[in-house]
Amino acid sequence: MAALRQYLGVWRIPGAPMLLILGIIGRLGIGMTPLALLLVVEQVTGRYALAAVAGGFYALCGAALSPVAGRVADRVGPTPVLLA
Repeated sequence: MAALRQYLGVWRIPGAPMLLILGIIGRLGIGMTPLALLLVVEQVTGRYALAAVAGGFYALCGAALSPVAGRVADRVGPTPVLLA
């Protein structure tokens, strides 16, 4: 219970609740994009296998480009990378 009291203290910081709400809304797309991709590809082609290939390709591209995005963020700062 003591650990929960520490988190309650965070809620009393001015602006923290709004930051949490906006952070959750901003991250919703991260989880919905792969699912939307699978559903769209399946609806367009009618093939679940092709939807799985598209999802796998999306995951591989994300894994390949994450180090590049990290390096760019280290060089120019996170703001341009996050806005891209």
